[in-house]
Amino acid sequence: MNAGKWTGKLSPLRPFKSWLAKHPWIRRLLWLTPILIVLALLGPVLGAVDTIFGLVGKVVSPLFETAVGRVVLAILVSLAAALVIYVFFKERVLDSLRRYALSVHLRALEARLTMRTTEAQRLLRRVTRIGRFLNLGKGLAASHGALDIAARLELARMYFEGGDPKRARRELAHVPRKELKGRLRLTLAELEARIHTASESGIAETVIRKLREAHEAWPAHPEISMSLATRLEASGDDDAAAHVLRETLRKATKFQSRHVTTALAELELRRSEKAIAIGEYALAQKLVDRALRLEESEAALLQRADLLLARADLDGALRILSDLGTPAAKARARQLLVAEDVPLDPARLLERIPSRTSLMTLAETYYERGELDRARRCLDVLLREMETPSPRALALLASIEMEQGSAEHAREVLGRALHARTRRDSMGERRSSEHDIAREPALDQPVHDGPYKEFEEDDTSR
Repeated sequence: MNAGKWTGKLSPLRPFKSWLAKHPWIRRLLWLTPILIVLALLGPVLGAVDTIFGLVGKVVSPLFETAVGRVVLAILVSLAAALVIYVFFKERVLDSLRRYALSVHLRALEARLTMRTTEAQRLLRRVTRIGRFLNLGKGLAASHGALDIAARLELARMYFEGGDPKRARRELAHVPRKELKGRLRLTLAELEARIHTASESGIAETVIRKLREAHEAWPAHPEISMSLATRLEASGDDDAAAHVLRETLRKATKFQSRHVTTALAELELRRSEKAIAIGEYALAQKLVDRALRLEESEAALLQRADLLLARADLDGALRILSDLGTPAAKARARQLLVAEDVPLDPARLLERIPSRTSLMTLAETYYERGELDRARRCLDVLLREMETPSPRALALLASIEMEQGSAEHAREVLGRALHARTRRDSMGERRSSEHDIAREPALDQPVHDGPYKEFEEDDTSR
């Protein structure tokens, strides 16, 4: 055990020492007391002091005789008192002023939260005026940076959100960049990114430069990186846009990275689409694989199907569309069926995607091409396989009956369609009209091996 430290804890003068540590001027006075006592015992010193006071009295005494002299004396005394207060109590006075500025800033934030915008702006401007004469980077709020800079940034945010980006940009122009640190630096980066992104009249190169500066200051911010990536992609620099999103993905938190992951996956898919258009299938394959590693989405799988179609792998594309089974995949299969440059016949479609939706797709395709008999055969097979008839299939069948001149039969079929739709709505299965068929559970089930074989004997050339 340290003996000196142990005796210090047991010292009876310990409370007195701690009190002296808080009062430095009293401690200095105690140090000067012995010296003053020694000087007081010296006669010459006392004589010199008496002489000095006599001279001061001779100089000051005429000032008391005139009004101007008394005013000058009062000014000198006031200046001397102010000098003494500044020397001995400077930090306390400045600290009290900083406390006042902090209280005004907190009142401004309270007014902002309670939607009292005018009062909040008035209080924030008061803080900025105080900051012209005092260093508000010290005191209670020193850990967050200068208080006047924080007030100016908050003013800029309020002007921008109030629809005045020019005034917000003017406030940001008064912010000293070199003095920013921590949260204030990130706040400035975010505000500049938002203001320049929202500006429609800004030059594209200037906006990209400002967004780059904001991204370098805060690389983990998802909105800044996605805005910069969008601008870079619009300027034709897809590689730089992808690099920005990857950098943010590495530095962002798990919660923030979800939006960045989706944005990067969509960017890779757009790049792969461009690669497919110019015939660079290897690059397109690499980009699609990247998108699928980031996020296995429906769009990525559809893009892979498009890539297989571009490589003339129709079976692979149909396999993906069959496994996907979403409304978009079914719509894509319908597009393949009606496309002139894709060698897809109804039998092959039913073989690769053996579902009732495929039958409905064939029926609609035949109906649009005017082949009403084939459309009727598809609908007959479809309705025969379904336990609950589909309202859309019945409506299409009614249209066919009407065009073939069987108005009475068409009204009967249409009544069945309305009854089926009413029954479905009463069961709480409301869906949008354009996705009724695609989302019906009955249509998603595969057909048996028998029904679609009867289409093989038909001439399916278009």
